This record gives sequence, C-alpha cells and structure tokens, in this order.
Amino acid sequence: QPDLFLRIRPGKKDIVFKKLQDAGLKFDMLYDDCIALSNATKVDTILAIDKEVVIQDYNSQKVLNFLKEPGIQRPVSVWDCCAASGGKSILAYDILNGEIELTVSDIRESILSNLKKRFETAGIKNYTSFIADLSKANKQQLTNKCQLIICDAPCTGSGTWSRTPEQLFFFRKTTIEIYVDMQQKI
Repeated sequence: QPDLFLRIRPGKKDIVFKKLQDAGLKFDMLYDDCIALSNATKVDTILAIDKEVVIQDYNSQKVLNFLKEPGIQRPVSVWDCCAASGGKSILAYDILNGEIELTVSDIRESILSNLKKRFETAGIKNYTSFIADLSKANKQQLTNKCQLIICDAPCTGSGTWSRTPEQLFFFRKTTIEIYVDMQQKI
C-alpha cells in the first residue's frame, strides 16, 4: 500500500504535530505542509479531518502550486466544475488564504450535499454551487467569467489502482472509450 498523505491546513501545523507526536505516530514531512503516514493509520481518531488536515494524494496537493506565485491578483474567481468532494476547492481556498470567489458544480446532487458538509467543517462559507451535467448542452451555465477553472473530469480511476488494486480486476477496456467521450464533451 502507498502512503497516506495529509495536507496540513493553514495555521494548524503546531497542533497537528503535537497530536501526531502525542499519539506516538511516525510520519515523514515531504514538504512544508505535506505529511506521509502509514496507510493503515486511523487519522480520523487523532486529527480533525478537513479542519486541521485534508486527506489528499501527494500529486493532487501540487496541482495548484502556481497560485502561490507572487503577483497573483486577489481575489481569484475559481469554478471547480466537476467538484466531487471538493478537495481541490479546499486546496485553492487555503492557498489563496480565503481570498477566493468560489463556484462549485457537479452532476450529482448528493455529492454537492456532501461537499456542503465538508465545506462547513473546513470553514468555507462563501461560495456558489449548482448541479450541472457538463457533458450536455446546458442552459444553466456559469454567468460570471472565472479566472481559473478546475476540471478534474470523471475518469477510469486508474491513478488509484495502487491503493485499490482490486479495481483492476473489474476494469474493462471499453471503459476508456466511455470516459474519453465524456471528457471531450465536458
């Protein structure tokens, strides 16, 4: 199993370190706010998930690093168009220190309901959300122009097979064609 990666939320490093040390857990600091732990670690019994840390793959933690560059005008208007659980939205919010005009959408109402709860825990209050199937012509389009669109489009999930190798057993090659078509429409 690969490591479990946590991203420490802004201002939470000291409390996270203390809790991990008090629990006697071995961890590696990969960079300033990224921790690697054994995948079997029950972090939800030690740390406040989405409040103190976000469970987020190492590479996912890096996708918005360009927002850290000097000269980025704030606030930044961001649309996370296939938001799912909102991990990248929380990442953008944290990098921009809350100086964000955030819009999130997803095709699934239940996912947006879960995202709302996750945002509440994360302290994100000011955002707009709507349901949208972006693979179809859609009357409900975003009315404002955004400076950044995050699109983590639906996919085969092959990037997670190291964590869930059993999924490879159920995978069918025809699935690739389905996702290619959907991604092109989005």
